[in-house]
Amino acid sequence: MKKIVLALLLSTSILFAGCTEDQVNVTEPNQKTIEQAMLDSGIRTGNIMFTEKIKGQNAFSLYEQVDGFGVIHFVKSDKGWQYRGGSEFGHPVGKPDPLTFGAATWLLGDYSLEGNNRYNTVFIGEIHQPEITEIILEVKHGKYPAKIITRNSRKFWYHQSGTENAQSLVTKISGYTSTGKLIYEKNLNLSEK
Repeated sequence: MKKIVLALLLSTSILFAGCTEDQVNVTEPNQKTIEQAMLDSGIRTGNIMFTEKIKGQNAFSLYEQVDGFGVIHFVKSDKGWQYRGGSEFGHPVGKPDPLTFGAATWLLGDYSLEGNNRYNTVFIGEIHQPEITEIILEVKHGKYPAKIITRNSRKFWYHQSGTENAQSLVTKISGYTSTGKLIYEKNLNLSEK
């Protein structure tokens, strides 16, 4: 009897362990997966470093190339995931700054004539000074830590902002060592550019 109860408990546990909230986002058989939409971008899937979904209906991927990096974005429709466009950032000529800075903004969902459109901005860059382990973006309404990704001996940073006109709100980027020492700081006034 104990073996039957144990077997039932084990099989029930396995059944529940296989059920996750990710199954809510399972794509139907006739719908395009996000991986298939990546192929439409023309970016080699091996170059994609990271993909993040935004509220289940939008997503972006960060990718690297020999001479730079970039952002591609996607939207989910009734046909599945669709490639919507992207932005690419090349390396500057000469010795690069300790941190490079780029930003890509795109429309979330479909365009609305009523003007209630929502946008997403991803700030992105490459870290060329290995001692930098933390990056803080300052904007008019706060300070935000960037996430750092290491890939193929290169370090990249990014910060996602759902704020409209986010690019014009950034005022400063700072780089810190693991001990909290400030070793890079650049004031930005992107609204004047």
